[in-house]
Amino acid sequence: FLSRLNMSRQYLSAGGIVEEVGKGKSLKAYCASKTNLGKVDYAIALQTLKYKDTIMKLLASCNVSATTLDVREGVLLVMVYELLFGEGKIKGGGSVKRAILEYIPSLKQALDVLMVGKSHHSELLPQSVLDHAKIGAFLRVNTVKITIQEGLDYVHKICPAAAIDSEIPSLIALPSSMTSFGQDAWVKEGKLIIQDKASCFPSQVLFDAWNTLPESEGSAGKGDFIDACAAPGNKTSHLATLAVAVDEDSKVYAFEKNPRRAQLLKDRMAQMAVQHIVKVNNTDFLGVDVFDSKYQHVTAILLDPSCSGSGVARSLERAVEGGAEQEEESGDRTDRLHKLQSFQIKVIQKAMTFPRVQKIVYSTCSVHKEENEYVVAEILRQYGVPADESAPGGSKKSQKGKKNASAGESAGWRVTPPARLAQWSRRGLALEAGEVKIVGEDSHKEGCTLTATQSAALIRCSPEDGTNGFFVSLFERVGALPDLSTAQAAAAAFTAANTYPTGAKASEKNANVNGGKKRKHHVSQTEDRHTQDVSHQFKQTAYPPRKPKAEKAAAGGSSLFGNKFKVQRKR
Repeated sequence: FLSRLNMSRQYLSAGGIVEEVGKGKSLKAYCASKTNLGKVDYAIALQTLKYKDTIMKLLASCNVSATTLDVREGVLLVMVYELLFGEGKIKGGGSVKRAILEYIPSLKQALDVLMVGKSHHSELLPQSVLDHAKIGAFLRVNTVKITIQEGLDYVHKICPAAAIDSEIPSLIALPSSMTSFGQDAWVKEGKLIIQDKASCFPSQVLFDAWNTLPESEGSAGKGDFIDACAAPGNKTSHLATLAVAVDEDSKVYAFEKNPRRAQLLKDRMAQMAVQHIVKVNNTDFLGVDVFDSKYQHVTAILLDPSCSGSGVARSLERAVEGGAEQEEESGDRTDRLHKLQSFQIKVIQKAMTFPRVQKIVYSTCSVHKEENEYVVAEILRQYGVPADESAPGGSKKSQKGKKNASAGESAGWRVTPPARLAQWSRRGLALEAGEVKIVGEDSHKEGCTLTATQSAALIRCSPEDGTNGFFVSLFERVGALPDLSTAQAAAAAFTAANTYPTGAKASEKNANVNGGKKRKHHVSQTEDRHTQDVSHQFKQTAYPPRKPKAEKAAAGGSSLFGNKFKVQRKR
């Protein structure tokens, strides 16, 4: 009697969970708020939610509803799940059970129709649930604290099936069914980092590209890095551990304009023991002075800006809530993607104004073309070399008519396939002429396309690859570095087109037309003074190499173009 009573209670409890999630409540949050909820209640509800769409189709095809049976919908769904996909029987249930059993032959017949061409019930699950099951589990070894072998030996004690990933040397691949390492001691100590494989691609690709650069004459290395949108910091710390292994003096300048997230980023870097490599800047990357002496050795920039996150496979709890499908059907989707696209283009434009930068990685955790191929196509339209010259080894003649083109300017930028991922099969999408639509444009832009060769240089990731959905592109500068006048023209053009403040937070007044014009005029005057002050010094100092530590101390850390610029900028 008690066993039957408990199972009836579990059906009622699980049915209540199903109903509340159907009303839009978070499965995890709702269950956490219920102190008397058992593990079995949660498990039955979770499994019912996975098959909810299929069960609803079956009930509709047999003209069965909670109203006709005079039962709560959640309880009906739970019991049908148990009969068709669970244990194959209902424990307890009384009159409700007897009413449901009358329809079982019809329900099974309807299920057989749905199963035509399928071998297992799991093939009926929503795509969001199927994607979650495909995603592998990964741990990145923090090589500043431990060796890769030490990390693997430790993980092997917990998961003997663990193995080093084929693309990322410091990544340990785990079975997708592996229990989370979230509470593991080495994870808490920063020796191991829980990080998706695709999320490691941007930092690894940028490091590999940076590592091909020749060392500057008299320099201590190949240059420094910028991570323009750094928080929460997994890519930042990965990049830092890779760089310091080659050049102990290299720096990663990490930007985060939100004060709280910037502090979390600092704490995270300290936990991972890379705080001496990563210099956190609580400011907006778009407002950074590209001629600041701190950045005179920056040769590579990582850009992983805000995006829709449409490629991130959610937890199983979120997958059964159906949030992604609702978002895709929302009328706000296009507007949101356009706003994100506009910001993403500006971030790349800004990165390309840093005079010494030669390698840029742009990545998103989005699957939308609007944030990926469309953005790359627009950047190449503005700054790229012609398609027939874009492959490595192509012509390096200067480009007439390119944005900010002038005598002495480098030829432009091209997308390059990452050498490490030569065997990665999933590539970018080729775009036809007239297909690309860019925010703020009334018509499709002429020449805004991606050839098959260019799209093949782009990396896409999918749950089919065992990772979250991701996009990675590698830009490299073609030709010589720009001279002073060209670098200043590029920086001034970006400043003139944007009204971003140099402080950590923009005043809301700058958002209106008058305020924006005033701000733009003020920044433009500052840039003019900058140009006047440094032009006569540039020919002598050019891009000075990083000084040895002893020489740095003696020199007192003077500005790239002299101390006069620092004083002038403070006026």
